[in-house]
Amino acid sequence: MVQTQTDSLWATTFLSIAGIESGYSLAGTKTRRMDTMPLHVAVNGIFSHQRPAWNKWKKKREAEKVQRVEAVEAMVDLITQAKEEGQ
Repeated sequence: MVQTQTDSLWATTFLSIAGIESGYSLAGTKTRRMDTMPLHVAVNGIFSHQRPAWNKWKKKREAEKVQRVEAVEAMVDLITQAKEEGQ
């Protein structure tokens, strides 16, 4: 597909109107963007349709923490047993 001058002009105009042209500029700008979703969640909480995914992630994270603690305890027990058998 050959890009025509019209296509290029349209893309440049669209990016400029959308306000994202500066984000892709190689020269860089002092324009900064802010993600507003974390601000919304901090103020209003999460939406009901987001809650199941959040709870699933939270349970998984808690299970991983418990698993790490159990693994450390098992290693401590093995080391203790090895020391006792060595004496």
